Amino acid sequence: MIGTIRQALLTNELPAAEQALDDATMLHLPGRSGLAGDYQGREPILALFARMNELTEGTCRFSPSRVLADTGTAFIVRGVQHAVRGNRTLSTPAVHIFSLSDCTIRDIWILHEDQHQVDEFWAGG
Repeated sequence: MIGTIRQALLTNELPAAEQALDDATMLHLPGRSGLAGDYQGREPILALFARMNELTEGTCRFSPSRVLADTGTAFIVRGVQHAVRGNRTLSTPAVHIFSLSDCTIRDIWILHEDQHQVDEFWAGG
C-alpha cells in the first residue's frame, strides 16, 4: 500500500493521495505568507489545497522530476512548483518530503528554493 501512496503522489493522482491523509497527518508549509504554517489533519490540509486552487484558478501544480531519496517509509521528491495568480507567475524548484506509516502520510514538508518568490506570490492569500 505504501508503494501505491508513493505512486499517487509522484503522478499527481490526488484522489488516491488524499485517501492516505488522516487526522494525525501534518503538513509543514514554511514562509511568511498568509498560507504558511502547520496544518494538521485531512480536512485542514485539503482546505489549504482548495484555497491554493481557488487563488490560482486551478493552475497550482507541483511537477515532480526526480526522487532524491526513498527509504520505503520516507521519500524526497524534487520538482517545480507552478502557479498563475492574476498577473503573477510562480515557477520555482521545490522539494517535497513525505513520511509514511501504516499506509498513511504522516508528515509532509514543502521546501521551495526561492522562498521569497513564493511568499510574494501568495501575499494576500
